[in-house]
Amino acid sequence: MTRGNDVMSIDQRTPQFSIYSVIKNVVGRKAMFRRSIESVLHQTFTDFEYVIQDGGSTDGTADIVAQYADPRIRFLSEEDSCGEEGFFRALKRCRGRYIGSCLSDEELFPEALERARQVFDAHPHIAAFYGNVSYVDENGNKSGPRVPPHPFSIEAYVCQTLVPPFCSSFFRRESLEQAGLHEHAWRYEIGEFEFWIRLADVGAILYQPFSISHFGRHSQSHTRCGEIYDAMLAARERVMPALFRENEILRHSKVTVEQAIAGNYAWAADSVFKVEGPSKRWAHFLRQAERHDPSSQRLPKLRSKARKAVSPVGQGCGLPVPPLSTAHFARWIETLASRQNRLYHRDQSSETLAALASQARAFDPTVIVELGTLAGLSLRTWITSAPRAKIHAVDRSFAELHETMRLLPVDLSRVTLLEQDILDTDFTSLWTPQDKVIFFVDAHDLPGVPIMEHVLTKALPALPDGRLAHKFGSR
Repeated sequence: MTRGNDVMSIDQRTPQFSIYSVIKNVVGRKAMFRRSIESVLHQTFTDFEYVIQDGGSTDGTADIVAQYADPRIRFLSEEDSCGEEGFFRALKRCRGRYIGSCLSDEELFPEALERARQVFDAHPHIAAFYGNVSYVDENGNKSGPRVPPHPFSIEAYVCQTLVPPFCSSFFRRESLEQAGLHEHAWRYEIGEFEFWIRLADVGAILYQPFSISHFGRHSQSHTRCGEIYDAMLAARERVMPALFRENEILRHSKVTVEQAIAGNYAWAADSVFKVEGPSKRWAHFLRQAERHDPSSQRLPKLRSKARKAVSPVGQGCGLPVPPLSTAHFARWIETLASRQNRLYHRDQSSETLAALASQARAFDPTVIVELGTLAGLSLRTWITSAPRAKIHAVDRSFAELHETMRLLPVDLSRVTLLEQDILDTDFTSLWTPQDKVIFFVDAHDLPGVPIMEHVLTKALPALPDGRLAHKFGSR
């Protein structure tokens, strides 16, 4: 591995591929990062360099990389203004003829580079291609694949009816340079949106029907917080007229600037819905889409999805929500029970969830600690009922929670998921003496695992004096 000023390795020849990663302070998900690194290093096609661009981590991230003594790794750590700046710095460092990415929470399929080489050999004049995408969570559980829309067209992309999965895309470096990789003043605030538009102006972008990468889906992912779309959409709306002027294809396209802006707001509304449900942010994006293109065919579908929604679970990064009714909680339970084809846990009824919500609203905690999450019914209750609380959920696995996210979308931006044994949890680090704490126990003793004794002797005595709301029963 090369470090510091990123000096070249002894082998000065140009590698066939560059795989890059843009990282910063990833020790909190080091298991995912290790799997990501190893998925790159274990490629069946070995003629590549691994370019890692670190944004100035201070948590020991560099030490994880240093444990891999592989000369193909080129690691550089330097402060950047934002992740997008790190993205373009990494691209500019790449020497390979073809370039792909594998971020810290992603994993390449073992044969990804081999299959990419075959595509470029068969299509020597394309600028890029993209394939199917699968998913991986923090525990390494994998699902998919998802087949993205195809074939690619710049008109579909600028309206965001087609968004190639970046993690499953490979690019010809020569085409990136023709698109202005080194000379163009990239607008960091719109990130990869401008990247694809400029690239489409210099060469063909193909779809290939095979899987390349696993995209990371987990609680710390920035795509799980609706607020990232606010600044992104404002910037795209502001820059869109210039993008149309600069791009020859768009200048002669039947798509208008207003239609493109509306399409981006519709795409954002759909994305936010998956995280927040029909929230205030979702409604704002929907109104913006209608304002720019009242005749958009995507609007009825978005409204229909909202009408069919089971519930608005969280309002996106702390926005308050009105109290939910017992019937609302009953629909949550019915939805999850249908997924599992059985009645839900007998102690998690609509009445008990309504009682939790009532307690949370009355106490107005600043911190909630939950032991035992399962599918996340109580967690969703805290999110909707305690809008200012920071929530810590402790469980040995959150796989069941993540499996329910498509059925009951929930914004986890205020939630820290601590995937660990309850007996290993340092409860005193989860609150301060000034906090108002709800401590919720939904767990039970196991053979040789005295959970309740640990809670009674370690957790409860450490709670702030006079600040305990209630100790709820365990299943």
